[in-house]
Amino acid sequence: MNHYYLGIDDGYFRVSAKNCKGVYKTVVVGILTNNRSIIDIFIEPITIDSLDAISSIFKIIDVANKLYGVDVIFLDGVTYAGFNIVDPKKLYNLTSIPIITVFQHELELDKIFNALKAHFNDYKYRFNIIHEIYTNSIEIILRYTHNKIRIYPIGIPLKEASDLIQKLSKDFGTPYPLIFADRIASMLGRVMDRLMMNILESPAR
Repeated sequence: MNHYYLGIDDGYFRVSAKNCKGVYKTVVVGILTNNRSIIDIFIEPITIDSLDAISSIFKIIDVANKLYGVDVIFLDGVTYAGFNIVDPKKLYNLTSIPIITVFQHELELDKIFNALKAHFNDYKYRFNIIHEIYTNSIEIILRYTHNKIRIYPIGIPLKEASDLIQKLSKDFGTPYPLIFADRIASMLGRVMDRLMMNILESPAR
């Protein structure tokens, strides 16, 4: 029986894009895998530092699930395209598909809070999601690479989520769906970056 896993990550964008709030876009990419084999690729635009990440990601999940059926979704943290926030609990309520949020690096919550407060009127909303999901995540050590990561599973028992992470992380410090999504999103994001800069720098006609 085939099991399909959907990893979702965002594309590259230059730091100066944060000065173009509501305008500058990159991509969010969903990679559907059967263990370590790529089955399909899904792409949606996403706005830097906006709040459209959850709608873009939902579109990817909806199409992938209708075409193949998705067993588990892997999120790379809860911040996409800067501080474009994804609430995994809300996403689970929309899809009813198990979600494992993976934190590949430790978060410095104080620095994140100060950055959000300095730049966003809704900083409390954004920070509360980051804080809740991260502080309730569980640290696991990958047996093959010995990397430490944190996971927040929803709709799937912790033991099952941990076993699945181990199974899909034999060659990298993160599950195959996420490593593939990261690499492809990064390449596509650089293409989008050049297109966005051309648009923004073109003189108005």
